[in-house]
Amino acid sequence: MTQADFSLFQVTDHTLILRVTPTVNNDTGATDISTISATLNGNLTLVGRDTATVFFCWGNSDAGATTPSAWENVAPAGDMTATGSFSNTVRNLTPAMTYCYRTFATNTYGSSWSAAPATFATPPLSGPVLMIR
Repeated sequence: MTQADFSLFQVTDHTLILRVTPTVNNDTGATDISTISATLNGNLTLVGRDTATVFFCWGNSDAGATTPSAWENVAPAGDMTATGSFSNTVRNLTPAMTYCYRTFATNTYGSSWSAAPATFATPPLSGPVLMIR
């Protein structure tokens, strides 16, 4: 083990604690997509001993994996102490529009993003269209 490896560990009251940055993905994509809403899905794949706070960052284009504030919308999905899935239903979407999102997780030891954005498209409005002149 090198000196750098010791930064991953903390000894507290004779207990060795592994310092772990949480990891997430958005592999399942969005579900329950309607003209005005969709359920965004994510998965916390590594959490360690420290609680991870998970978020969805979403909008009309990929704002990258640098900072949540770069995105048009940030939706918190809660705090997690174990690996597993999380979701959040977003509303007030525009019909016939393509959206993308990334998952983001953070804890005391660091932050991580899903590797790539997940995309989904809301369907167009259907039925007769009333034109007012």
